[in-house]
Amino acid sequence: MKRKIAWNVIIEMVEFWIWVSVVLLIWSSITKILLNTDLLDYIENIFYDIWGLLGANLWSLFYTIMLWIVLVYIARWALSWSSSNWWQTPNNK
Repeated sequence: MKRKIAWNVIIEMVEFWIWVSVVLLIWSSITKILLNTDLLDYIENIFYDIWGLLGANLWSLFYTIMLWIVLVYIARWALSWSSSNWWQTPNNK
């Protein structure tokens, strides 16, 4: 039995990777321009000043993101466990 290849999926994947490549090329060009000027240092100082006013630092951001990732995984596990509803159907074959 031959499997039929979904050409539209392959074409969409190629289009996606082309768009990702274009975005990365543009991003690389922008960062090269910003690194050659002092504009990036100015923006970084503003970012850290605002970040400090909020009373946060990079470690608290890291711990917060990690906590949310763990909570999402726990919630997904709980939903998948509860959706199997094995306790409601005793004659589950």
